[in-house]
Amino acid sequence: MTKSIETFPWSDARIILVCGSGGVGKTTLSAAMALHFAEQGFRTLVLTVDPAKRLAQALGLNAFDHHIQHIWPKGKKGKNLGSLDAMMLDTKRTFDKIIERYAPDGAAAETIMNHPLYHHLSTMIAGSQEYMAMENLYHVVTEYDYD
Repeated sequence: MTKSIETFPWSDARIILVCGSGGVGKTTLSAAMALHFAEQGFRTLVLTVDPAKRLAQALGLNAFDHHIQHIWPKGKKGKNLGSLDAMMLDTKRTFDKIIERYAPDGAAAETIMNHPLYHHLSTMIAGSQEYMAMENLYHVVTEYDYD
């Protein structure tokens, strides 16, 4: 299978962000593009920050979570075969991973995560979802092998 998307203006992009106001088709477009790239032989991950789980529905699933879930092709995954994986950002869980990574030990991490101020910062502060989306995207780009 040949990887060919030269006709697209984003043919050299490794990351494509789909954003805009509500109800304009971002989820539908993202699901369609991800499946198209996977069918063309690309190892593809589609990541959503929408807690409404619309992307899962667009991909024919009941739901998915903050773990990468293999979507397509079912039962097959190989180096030369395109694939589609998906995950939903969990803002709180991403914050927790940062604390676990940088806390001096498990007890310190637990103390921080149990503090009411931390709970507020990790769930309620404006922009926290967007920040965690970028943190999660950085992690995926640096730790996983997607095209």
